[in-house]
Amino acid sequence: MTIAIPDNALFAPLFASAEAISADRTLRIIRTSENECARLLRNNNVDAAFLSPLAYGSEVGHTDYRIIPTKLCALRGWTNSAAIFFRPGMQSIGSIGSAHPDDFLIRIGGLLLEEQYDITTAIESAATSAGSDTTGFDAMISWRNGEPTAEGMDIGEEWFMAHERPLIAGLWVCRIDTAEEDDLFALTNTIAGSNLTEMTECVETTPHHDTIPRSGEILWNWYDTAEEDLNAILYMLYYRQLLPEIPAVKLLGRDE
Repeated sequence: MTIAIPDNALFAPLFASAEAISADRTLRIIRTSENECARLLRNNNVDAAFLSPLAYGSEVGHTDYRIIPTKLCALRGWTNSAAIFFRPGMQSIGSIGSAHPDDFLIRIGGLLLEEQYDITTAIESAATSAGSDTTGFDAMISWRNGEPTAEGMDIGEEWFMAHERPLIAGLWVCRIDTAEEDDLFALTNTIAGSNLTEMTECVETTPHHDTIPRSGEILWNWYDTAEEDLNAILYMLYYRQLLPEIPAVKLLGRDE
């Protein structure tokens, strides 16, 4: 079996036992970018991949996918995972940069700016990897991944305030024509390791001035309203014309 997983620190707890398991069984692991994970599954080069909701929805009408409802990554409130930073003293936003402009959470940051502030500036590729470095841009959208807190609009928090539901950042997906149901359910649970809890609590350690520390949670297990939350994300992506139509949420083991 071959699986593709994004090489991103946010998702690392879901793959903590990947190398140990691959050494004990016939399992090949490909660590790569979000877009490459999507391409590999689309082209039937892997048996399963950890994809963003956008990558899942983009295949509607082309490939018959199923979501493996075991593990996921969902942000509920402030998690210090990704944020939007603004150039000090800027009066308007004429340019937005990111070192990873095609990543799902970065694109969600851009959509939140459009949704809440009517800012439609396209996200450009930026050479810098420092999250709060806005050199050359009015705003920067960057991964944080638990780095020391800098002032910025936390994307998970902004999404939760706007939509009152968690933001699903990634989930396991397979093709129905090649899926081995029992193997995939077991593998996606086991690869996370036995130490992964249902959620990770996140609390801001350096709040801004005298404000109350921001807080939130990262959810790791498929939960009761996950399907409803995913449908809301897919509808928003369709409304913002990132998807050609609203894809159905199909679960492995339930939807044939």
